[in-house]
Amino acid sequence: MKETRLVGIVTEDDILKKVVAENKNPSKVRVKEIMTRKVIMIDPNEDLDYALEIMKSKKIKKLPVVAGNKLIGIVTTTDICMAEPMAIKKLSELLL
Repeated sequence: MKETRLVGIVTEDDILKKVVAENKNPSKVRVKEIMTRKVIMIDPNEDLDYALEIMKSKKIKKLPVVAGNKLIGIVTTTDICMAEPMAIKKLSELLL
């Protein structure tokens, strides 16, 4: 069986900065050309406070959850705010 690993992520910012702002034709752009290659990830056993701190310090809104080399989910700022309403205050600078 071929081993897989997370090699990149495409975010709204990637699309806005690397496609829209550069007036590129989306149908001609390949994911590998615009994806963020240095992906910041989190282990599924970490708590939400730790995920929140990573998001704040790295100024990201989506955090892939990886077990071993397998992507098992993505935690978003919306997920955290739904699970922990007090996190909205902590995330306010990131969300604006």
